[in-house]
Amino acid sequence: MLIKLALPPGLYRNGTAYQSMGRWYDANLIRFFEGQIRPMKGWATGMTGTLSGNPRAAHAWYRNTGTSFAAYATHTKLYAHDGTTLDDITHASFTPGSADTSTWSLDNFGELLIATNSEEKIMYEWQPGGGGDATIITNAPSALASFVTDERIIVAIGSDGNPRNVAWCDQDARTTWTSTATNQAGDLNLTTKGVGMCGGRVRGGGLIWTTDDLHLMRYIGFPDIYGIERVGNDCGIISRHAFSILDSKAFWMGLNSFYVWAGYVETLPCDVGDDVFTNINQTHRGKVWTLHNPQFGEVFWFYPRGAATECSHYVSFNYRENHWNHGTLARNAGFSQGVWSYPVMVNAAGAMLWHEYGWSYDSANRYAISGPVELGDGEQRLQIDEIIPDEVTQGDCEAYFYTRAYPNATEATLGPYNAADRVGVITTARQARVEIRSESATNDFRIGNWRVKVKQRGRY
Repeated sequence: MLIKLALPPGLYRNGTAYQSMGRWYDANLIRFFEGQIRPMKGWATGMTGTLSGNPRAAHAWYRNTGTSFAAYATHTKLYAHDGTTLDDITHASFTPGSADTSTWSLDNFGELLIATNSEEKIMYEWQPGGGGDATIITNAPSALASFVTDERIIVAIGSDGNPRNVAWCDQDARTTWTSTATNQAGDLNLTTKGVGMCGGRVRGGGLIWTTDDLHLMRYIGFPDIYGIERVGNDCGIISRHAFSILDSKAFWMGLNSFYVWAGYVETLPCDVGDDVFTNINQTHRGKVWTLHNPQFGEVFWFYPRGAATECSHYVSFNYRENHWNHGTLARNAGFSQGVWSYPVMVNAAGAMLWHEYGWSYDSANRYAISGPVELGDGEQRLQIDEIIPDEVTQGDCEAYFYTRAYPNATEATLGPYNAADRVGVITTARQARVEIRSESATNDFRIGNWRVKVKQRGRY
């Protein structure tokens, strides 16, 4: 008989490997998209220069003239890049924080860069094209984080030493923070048992995360200017950069779950969550960050796994097709394509890399490994006779089989088998897993529905 390897897209890594029967269990640098398995493209040096310090944030925006700019922040420096030159724009009085806990909020107020360091708590601005270093925003309160609203108002989270206070400046007046009857500056205290973490603009307002809950900030005009209500309980965020806002939706990682905001808060069921939250390095969880890839409808979370002290792995959710993925990729910060032609990500060494670009992978393998395949209830042995591949270009990938007699038995490895044509295998086992691996680092492969020819061989 022929068994189709037409497994549902995405990975399943909750519980034991045996529970992933009939699903894909492991993968690296591939994506499930439009009914195919295809590779993520590679990366290459994209922007000249090297960042000093541990990269912690990145942001891209256009100047009023249409010129593209990028900002990068490390625990020791603040940088700007115009696509040609990397400029150190760190204020002379900036005091570097901890290499492990210091991070930045980056946003733009029109063409101005707004940057707030979580440990120094000072809010800076920088004028692109004007030369010189970032300057401290006059009269701005201290803050743990900041963002800019659609009303062109800067919001300071954890202002003036109160981790629950949210303050904002007057409209189009970033140096006016004291409220009067004739301006729109003001502040409110969050009603929460947590402390303020981060925020961003969403259609219809701004979202503010704490360690415990989520709040919606709405513009209501005079006399109160903004109203803030708690819209989600027990859904706090794991780090200051663990969220992505997509117009009217937001996705974020909490301490033990993923969440989505779509006018209300829901827990986002995750097929790899058990594996991720069991293996994340909790000591360094504050380094988790997200990247939105609109081309494929994906949100990536990068996180430190096991003994890693910097982000070493990614978990991604495809919100168009509703499935999860996972892999190894050490990146500290980045931003989506749009302002620049490709997504940009920064590694721990401070290199600013184009992604989804070319076919260089630093020798990393690209593969997908299934969960176990059995006949019936697993009592019958199956004999694997032949692989019938389904590829756009036959031979782009090779196959491995991992066979065993029962879930905890020693596993035997067979392969590789080059899938240029029908491939004879001949092996017998009660259960088998199959791996499809890129034959080389430069193949832009497309995998459809492979089939395996098997026979039933009885119980012994």
